[in-house]
Amino acid sequence: MPSGIVSRTLWKITVVALVALSALAEESVRQLYERARLLQERNRNLDEAIRIYGRIVERAKDDRALAARAQLELGILYLRLGREEQAREAFRKVIVEFPDQPAVVREARGRLGVNGSLRPSMSVRQVWAAPDTDNSGGPSPDGRYISFTNWDTGDLSIRDLVTGEKRHVTHKASGLNQSLNGQVRSSVFAPDSKHIAYWWIDQPPLSQIRVVGVDGSTPRILRRFDNAGLIQLTDWSPDGKYILASILYESWPAQIILISTADGSTRILKQTDVWPGRMSFSLDGRFIVHDGAGSPGSDVYVLSMRTGLDMPVVRHPANDFAIGWSPDGQQILFGSDRTGPLSLWALGVKDGEAHGEPRLVREDAGNVEPLGVTRAGAFYYWVNTGVLDLYSAVIDPETATVIEQPKPIPHRFLGSNRFPDWSPDGKSLLYASNRSGSEPVIVIRSMETGKERELKTDPPLEFKIPRWNAAGDAILVSGALSGKKGIYRIDPTSGAVTLAVAMPTDKQLFVPAWSRDGSTLFGRFNDFNGIHRMDIATRVIQTLFNPSDPPGPYHPGDTGPSDPLLSPDGRVLLFQQRDRPRSDNLLLMPAEGGTPRVLVSGKWPGHWFPNGAYAWSVDSRHVIFVQRDGEPSEISAIGVITTSGSELRRTGIRMDGIRQLRLHPDGKRIVFMAGARGGEVWVIENLF
Repeated sequence: MPSGIVSRTLWKITVVALVALSALAEESVRQLYERARLLQERNRNLDEAIRIYGRIVERAKDDRALAARAQLELGILYLRLGREEQAREAFRKVIVEFPDQPAVVREARGRLGVNGSLRPSMSVRQVWAAPDTDNSGGPSPDGRYISFTNWDTGDLSIRDLVTGEKRHVTHKASGLNQSLNGQVRSSVFAPDSKHIAYWWIDQPPLSQIRVVGVDGSTPRILRRFDNAGLIQLTDWSPDGKYILASILYESWPAQIILISTADGSTRILKQTDVWPGRMSFSLDGRFIVHDGAGSPGSDVYVLSMRTGLDMPVVRHPANDFAIGWSPDGQQILFGSDRTGPLSLWALGVKDGEAHGEPRLVREDAGNVEPLGVTRAGAFYYWVNTGVLDLYSAVIDPETATVIEQPKPIPHRFLGSNRFPDWSPDGKSLLYASNRSGSEPVIVIRSMETGKERELKTDPPLEFKIPRWNAAGDAILVSGALSGKKGIYRIDPTSGAVTLAVAMPTDKQLFVPAWSRDGSTLFGRFNDFNGIHRMDIATRVIQTLFNPSDPPGPYHPGDTGPSDPLLSPDGRVLLFQQRDRPRSDNLLLMPAEGGTPRVLVSGKWPGHWFPNGAYAWSVDSRHVIFVQRDGEPSEISAIGVITTSGSELRRTGIRMDGIRQLRLHPDGKRIVFMAGARGGEVWVIENLF
C-alpha cells in the first residue's frame, strides 16, 4: 500500500478514536457518578466513593451542576466517616467554587453553622409506638416527657422519654376529676416543664382549663368555658404568664386566645374562619406563628403580640401549616405538600416578616401530626398507624347470612377516611377524608368506575358528618359559616354552600335526620337532653323524648341520646341511650312522639353500641346494628334484629372497631368504618 494512503488511513483512525474517546469520557463521568451514588446508598466502600467523586469534580469541567453535586456528596461522605475537617472544607469549596449553582450552595450552607462550624447531621428516630399514643398533648420543653390522654380512663398521663415509664397525672377517683364520664382532650407543658395545662370536659356540658403539677400536685381550675365545642391548648408564653389556645364555640368563627395563668382571664387575639393549627410563641414572646387562610390551601401567618398585625409569611397554592420555631427564634418550621408528598421546610423570620426563601429540610416526611418543638430544636410528631378505614360487605337482613365477606374499599389515602354514606340511587359513595395539615375534604366515589372526586366547599365550611339528602342532589351537613350555625346544603358538583336551615342561637348542632318530603327535621336540639323535631316551615320545635321520661329515667351523666335515624317508611325513630353503669340500649319511638321502647340492650361496659352503630332495612322491618363483643377487646360484631325484637341473629362479621354502619339502597350491601387504634411518636433532631 502506498505510504500516502497509509498516512491518510491512520489519520482517519486517529480522528475517529479521539471522537469516540471524547464521547466515552463524557459518558464515563456520569457512569462514575452513578457508581459512586450506588456505593454511597448501600454504605459500601465509602473511601472508593470519595475517590470517584473527587475524579468527577476534576473531570466534569463542562458540567458544573454535576461537579458541584459531586463536591457536595464528598462533604456528606466525609461527615458520615467522622472526618469533620475534610467535610467542612468540602462544603466550603461548594460555596466558593460553584456560586452559579444556588440550590447546591444552599444545601452546603445548610450543612455549615455559624462561622463555618459544622452542623450536626439530622437524625430521625421513633420514641414510642403503642395503641395508646395520641396527638392530644406534646413534649415538655426540656424534652423529658410527653403528655397524652389515657382514653381508657380519661386521665391526663405522661410518658418519660428517657425511661419509657407511663403514669397518670390526674386520677378520676380523686381530686378535681371525680366523674364517671369526664376526660382530658388536650394538654400542653409550661416553660419550666414542671406543670401542665389541660382541657377537661364532662357531661352535662362542663368545659374547664386546669393546671396541675407533673407529679400530680396542686391541681387547680383556671377557667370555665360555656358552650365550647373544641379547645386546643398549644403553647405557654416564654414568661409563663399566658396559655395560648384556639377555641371553637357552637358557632364560627374560631378564636385565638390567651388565658392568664394568674387569674384565668382571657384575651381574644384574633377571630378566624380557618382553624389555626399548632400555634406557638417565638423565643422572645413577641410573635405567634399559626395557620391561616390561603388560596386555595392554607398558609402560614405570624401574629404580632404588640400591634395585632397578622401577616402571611408563607404564601403558596399548596397546603402549608405551621409547626414551630427554631431554638434561636430566627426560623419557623412548616409542613407543605407543594412538591407532592408532605415535606418539612424552614423559613427565616425577622421582626415578624419572612427573611429569604423557604429551605427544604426533609422531603417526604410522611403523614405527620405535629406535637411540638423543644428548646433544643427537636421536632416531635405523631403518626396514626391505626388501620381505621372503610369496608363493604353484603348480607341478607332476613336471615343475617353473609353473602360477601368484608373487604376494604380501595383509595389513595389509607386510614384517612370516615363517615360513609350511599347516594339514594346507590351509584355513589360519599365520605370524609382527613388530610394532614388541612381540613377534611368530602370525597364522592363512583361505584361503577371507582373514580373519586374531591369536593372542596365554596366558601370553606367546617362540617360534621356529611349525608346525602333524599333526592340525591345535595349533601347536608351541620356546620357554621361566618358565625351562623345551621344545616348547610352543599352542591355535589360545584361545592357551592347555601344555608338550608338556620339553627336558633340557643340550640346545638347535630347530624340531622330528615323526613322524605323535607318538611321535618329530627335531632338533638338541646345536645344530649332529648330528641326533638322541627317543622321547617314554622320553625316550631317539639320535644319527642326526654331522658327523664320512661323508659328512663336515665342519669344526667349518661351518654345519649344519639342522633336519631328515621325509618324508610317515615314512621319510627331509632336512637341510642346509655344507662351507665348498667346497660347500653337501642330504642324505637314513633316519629310523632310517644313512649320509646327498648329494642336491644347490652351490658355496660362489655357489650355497648359504638357511634353510628345502626341502620334500617329498606322495608323498615329489621335493624342492622353493631355491638362491642366484650372488653377490653375492641372487637365488634354485626347483628340483625326484627323491629318487634322477636328475632335476633348474628351475621358472624367480627372486626376491630366497627362503627358508622350504612345500608345500600339495594338492601343488602353495607358499608362501615372499622379498624384498631394505633400510633407512633417520632422525633427529628438537628433540623435547624
